[in-house]
Amino acid sequence: MTKSSKKSWPKWLRDDGSVVACTEKVKVMAENFDELKQLAQDALEDGLLMEVSEQQMRDALHHMVDELINPYSSNPNSAEPNQSGPSQSGPNQSEPNPAKQ
Repeated sequence: MTKSSKKSWPKWLRDDGSVVACTEKVKVMAENFDELKQLAQDALEDGLLMEVSEQQMRDALHHMVDELINPYSSNPNSAEPNQSGPSQSGPNQSEPNPAKQ
């Protein structure tokens, strides 16, 4: 990925709406999101090369993000994974799981 193609990430905000202005925090967030974007891009390309539907790959990636848990939340409901999502995004249930054999 070239520098010119890098996405400009949003201005990071706290829950109260104030801006996270610490240069080091903003730098870490940008690095984390750059890495996540590249990893997601690689996974998408791998899936496409293995003839997985592009839409299913995108749905699975969205579902994965929706399932992330906030371990710092004081709201017990926000720590529960979202149970909705594409039913086809998980492993193919018709293929045997070698660990279970």
